[in-house]
Amino acid sequence: MLTLKKPLLRITRGQSQFPLRAIDQKRFLIGAGSSCHLLLTHAKIPMIFALVQPTDDGCTIEAYHPVPPMLVNGEKKRTAELLSGDQLTIGPYEFEFLVQETEHTLRAVDGETVDEVKAEEAEQPEFNSIIPDVPSRLAELSAEELVDRIARELNLIEELGDYDDPPMSQTPRKTA
Repeated sequence: MLTLKKPLLRITRGQSQFPLRAIDQKRFLIGAGSSCHLLLTHAKIPMIFALVQPTDDGCTIEAYHPVPPMLVNGEKKRTAELLSGDQLTIGPYEFEFLVQETEHTLRAVDGETVDEVKAEEAEQPEFNSIIPDVPSRLAELSAEELVDRIARELNLIEELGDYDDPPMSQTPRKTA
């Protein structure tokens, strides 16, 4: 199980069809502009009023404009660290900042849990029989072993050459 902290703004004063807004962006914008994640349509709200950025314990908020004043727990602030339960006021709008903890079971792409995938991987045969052990330092190899390894690598490169780019003689030339 994995516990995630999901920051939210709950609109407590102001009309909204969706009173809970997840802060699900690294740079969450609040303002009157269409590019803002939380759109506030009051005449005194600037196009981009504030930036909210998630942190480990909550979020930081920075107001880019002094008007209207931003109040955090009733105090006028330009920047603040928001913690769960904090009250935020921007013009005629009021919000409660919340951090919702949600538990998730990690799942692999095909629906198996991570523990099931790890168990399957443990049952897989080792590839040591296919891929020889590579010494941590080439200095541990003899000259004969080095030559054999280089020859094998060159053979693999030649075999793959058919799948590579076409030879230079086949590429079209630019004419002036």
